[in-house]
Amino acid sequence: AMQRRVPTGIALSRRPILYFVGSVVVLVHLRKIFGSKNKQELKPLPSPQTKEEAPIARSDVESQAQRINQLLGLTGQENQSCFTNLTTKRDPHNGRKIRRDELPLDEVIKLDIGGEGEHTQFGRKWGSNEVLNVNCSSFATQQNNQRIPHHVYGYAENLPFEDHFADGVVLENSPFHSGVISEIERVIKPGGEVEITGPMEPYFNGIQSMCQDMCTFPPMTLDDGFVSTKIRVPQDYDYRKPRNCPSPFANWRSPANK
Repeated sequence: AMQRRVPTGIALSRRPILYFVGSVVVLVHLRKIFGSKNKQELKPLPSPQTKEEAPIARSDVESQAQRINQLLGLTGQENQSCFTNLTTKRDPHNGRKIRRDELPLDEVIKLDIGGEGEHTQFGRKWGSNEVLNVNCSSFATQQNNQRIPHHVYGYAENLPFEDHFADGVVLENSPFHSGVISEIERVIKPGGEVEITGPMEPYFNGIQSMCQDMCTFPPMTLDDGFVSTKIRVPQDYDYRKPRNCPSPFANWRSPANK
């Protein structure tokens, strides 16, 4: 029986096709290898964060505290303590108020009034080591009298800062009365944020008073006897002209008062 032979012309004509297909596969593979690097380089840069959202680097907070203490005539290593009537204004800096332009204007400044740094109390985590802790004591009462990080010596009812100094203010589980409210409203800048957390009594009334002054009423969180909120200060707010808007929480009473 005769075997069928494939014409040589057809067999030869397939070789260029195979060469072409092989070249395409190689090019595709090379493009995957080198093309991916180009894609990474051509990725758009992430959009810049707003000033309110920008994180504060630890070194920035340290330099801020050092600069402020230097301007106040302090080293930051003094051993201050505070036992005072909270209704009395104290002025350990003889009227000296730090201006915002005395620190780098491109940095975010966040104050923790009465802050002691990170610690645990009442089964909760409080404080931060990434803020300026304004306290009339150099040592943390909740941390075995360790020195407070990024400490600025001052009293809550007479903060050593000019008007609109801070981008953010935190008040957690510290004395909260009309004198403190007035100072927070004075030093926070329009558009800044005030974070408040503390026991229902007297914090609820204090938060409500501040919200009425600014005429803004963010939601409040109630959790196991503590109330917390974040207040975004209106851009047109002037602390010298409190608005005294009616509060939607005016008729609300805590379980203790019902």
